[in-house]
Amino acid sequence: MCNPLLGGGARLAGYISNDGITRMVRDSTKSLKEGGQLLLFPEGTRTKPDARWINPLKGGCAIMAAHANVPVYPIFIRSNTRFLQKGWPL
Repeated sequence: MCNPLLGGGARLAGYISNDGITRMVRDSTKSLKEGGQLLLFPEGTRTKPDARWINPLKGGCAIMAAHANVPVYPIFIRSNTRFLQKGWPL
């Protein structure tokens, strides 16, 4: 959100900052309760393209879903482009 190139667009799009875990969980739960949709990467980061397995999952997604009483729909995103992959220079 502090990125001078992308931050303004992210704020206008309603992105929730992940600067502080407590604030992120609170803001995300509030948005979900209000009918918002949330796309999370439960690994906490992107998996490197050459990785054999995904990284271990973190519990924040489950905590937010439980607090907001909403379902979780897992998806898998695969990309063969280098754009915004882990290690891609912005």
